[in-house]
Amino acid sequence: MALPVEKIISVLVKQLAKPIADRVKAAATSKVSLTNALARFGKLAFHLETRLNAFLLGKTAPLVSVPSKKDSIQRGADVLGEAFIFGVAVTATVSEYVYSKNKSAKKEVDKERKLEQRFEKVKDDTEQVSLILESISTNLTNLRLQLGQVQMQNDDFQTTLLQQTIKNKK
Repeated sequence: MALPVEKIISVLVKQLAKPIADRVKAAATSKVSLTNALARFGKLAFHLETRLNAFLLGKTAPLVSVPSKKDSIQRGADVLGEAFIFGVAVTATVSEYVYSKNKSAKKEVDKERKLEQRFEKVKDDTEQVSLILESISTNLTNLRLQLGQVQMQNDDFQTTLLQQTIKNKK
């Protein structure tokens, strides 16, 4: 059995996603242009998380103070990093699925091709048998005609012999 190279590559890519996500987070938090977007995204994530937790516990959403800008930036960077890891995992899973489907499709095409080749061979063999049967039928017809001729000659010979025997007796 061959090594599942595509699966090994997929696991490797997933393992490398975490350190890359950490670098993406570090790069995003160090750029001033992205920190405002990360802060807004972090606040949104904080409010969504708070409401989701309250909903899951069956309570109403409590009034919670807004996190600091630093905490919001960190939360936004964490969500960005997790989204990156999730994206890599989804991409790897979809790639494995597509590879598997293509492999299955190739196997199916090969199977159909082999079946078609077998069918063509059976068809050719059937045609050969049909030609042989036709030849046998023609030969049998010719033999019957020859037998009929031989019987007619035999009948003629017996008639002639009988006539000569009758003539000789007289």
